[in-house]
Amino acid sequence: MADFTKVAIMKTFLEYLNKKPFNKITVKDIVKDTGVNRNTFYYHFTDIYDLLEKTVSYSLNNLHLNEYRGEDYRALLEMFLGNVQKQKEAALHIYNSIDLKIFIPTLRRVLWEATEKYFTPMFDEKNISEQDRHFFLTCITDLLIGFGLEWAERNFNEDFTKELMDRVIYWLDKIQNLGTSQKSETKNDAQE
Repeated sequence: MADFTKVAIMKTFLEYLNKKPFNKITVKDIVKDTGVNRNTFYYHFTDIYDLLEKTVSYSLNNLHLNEYRGEDYRALLEMFLGNVQKQKEAALHIYNSIDLKIFIPTLRRVLWEATEKYFTPMFDEKNISEQDRHFFLTCITDLLIGFGLEWAERNFNEDFTKELMDRVIYWLDKIQNLGTSQKSETKNDAQE
């Protein structure tokens, strides 16, 4: 029952985000429309910012990023960007009404977790060290945040989305094949 209530609160919150800016949404609004009391809200969330973080995390988890493997970048990005496009109003309301110094660490935690789930099988397969995993996840997370902020700045423009997706896929392919080509070059050098 508790998970059902938590999800209901997050869904109500998303409905509000699609209608008005984040800084105009109150706990009072959410509990009223969800039909729960304030104590129930605070049982699940410490405050409205915690609700935002858990809602973003819940939304990303519902995309089942861990089901995409290897070179499924295009399908993964199309699904991810398409989902943001569906929630465009909510995303714009967050972007335009919240202090990014507060939101970026939240976004970083959520995106880190999602990218780590996606890339861990590749890391394991290629025997990537913890230090290199951390470096790569930092780079890819910050890249996604940077592109996301630029995309929001452009009002989630669909042409920019396609350009962004093509560039990210190109570089992810390069990165993934980099280790393979270096091993081949080393092997060829050893044979000569």
